[in-house]
Amino acid sequence: MSEEITVIKAQDFGLEEKSVANIVAAFQPKIIERTALEKIYGDIITQEVTPDLAIQASNLRKQLKKVRTGIAEIHKTQKEYFLHSGKYVDAWKNKETLPITQMEDKLVEIEMYLEIKEKERLDKLQDERVKQLEQYLPDAAERQLAHMENDVWLAYLSTKKKKYDDEIAAALKEKKDRIAKEKKAKEDRIAQEKENARLKILADAQAKEIADAKKAKEKEDANSAAILKTIQDKAAADKKASDLLLQQSNEKAVAALEKLNAIAAEEEAQRQIELNKDDGGKMDDLIRKLIDLKSEYSFTSTKNKMLYANVSKLLTKILNYMDDNLN
Repeated sequence: MSEEITVIKAQDFGLEEKSVANIVAAFQPKIIERTALEKIYGDIITQEVTPDLAIQASNLRKQLKKVRTGIAEIHKTQKEYFLHSGKYVDAWKNKETLPITQMEDKLVEIEMYLEIKEKERLDKLQDERVKQLEQYLPDAAERQLAHMENDVWLAYLSTKKKKYDDEIAAALKEKKDRIAKEKKAKEDRIAQEKENARLKILADAQAKEIADAKKAKEKEDANSAAILKTIQDKAAADKKASDLLLQQSNEKAVAALEKLNAIAAEEEAQRQIELNKDDGGKMDDLIRKLIDLKSEYSFTSTKNKMLYANVSKLLTKILNYMDDNLN
């Protein structure tokens, strides 16, 4: 025993020995029973803990419990009959139950040893499995993992790992696809910008050609107007001379001068007609070349086909402009 049991004396409680003899007699059977169990207890606590020993400890603890509860019943009974000896009976009760309680505590420790060890094993296994699983499952610590059979646990871990790996792979693929899509969109945008710039250069060149043609036409018109003005000025000068001659000569001289002027005007008009004929041939040749240019080439790619179609439309506008200004 871990504590020495105090000897209980009747006189310490103001009682005579003979008056408490029946109390001693009442407790005696349980004392004998406890003494016998103490020997078994002493044997158990010196042995190595095994499943059988745990069962023996459990059985002994239950027997001791009966002794302890029996003593408590004796205590209750004796106290009812001996009111004045209550403290004495309490002392007996404490004296006789203390070693039992001590033995019970030790036996519970032995009895629960394997259970505690199993719990420690399961706790350790739970921690190990949580560490393995938490990299794939955020709430791994909330899962009951220790009670899984090893094959079940391995299959469970493999499933969660595969799901995690699949999610990571899917996320990486999504990111890769998004980057590729953005890159393609950027390349297409740059290509379109280059194409737009090229078409603008072509359109500007075509617009310049049209502007140059318009300037040439305006220059030609200006030349024609200058020639006409020259003729008119000459005619006016001739008329002024005729008027002067009319004043100085007779009607015959005036008629001769008018005929001369008419001949000169006719010759000038004829000269202008001839000049216009020469330019007309050149202009007809230009028109034929522009018409032939609309169908002279053929292309395979859609982009070049569209570009050539736009060029043909511009050529048609040029031809219409020439037709309007030549007629």
